[in-house]
Amino acid sequence: MVESSNTRCDLMIFGAMGDLAHRKLFPALYHLDRAGLLHRDSRILAVARRQLNSKQVREALLDKLQQYVQPEEFDDQAAKALL
Repeated sequence: MVESSNTRCDLMIFGAMGDLAHRKLFPALYHLDRAGLLHRDSRILAVARRQLNSKQVREALLDKLQQYVQPEEFDDQAAKALL
């Protein structure tokens, strides 16, 4: 059985609007969250060079999660909760 993390963390992702983040980092965080391994109080700070507001970043990342997470593993509500 997998144990839930009891330690919150702050994660800063530089290049959050880049290909690596879209294809690998955010899908991995999504799966960790779905598995209960990402503490609820953890914070993710997405840093990018593009001039986007928080809403635009969340919308772009949601679109990329839908693209890079397998359809049978994707839950829209879980993705929105993560973002």
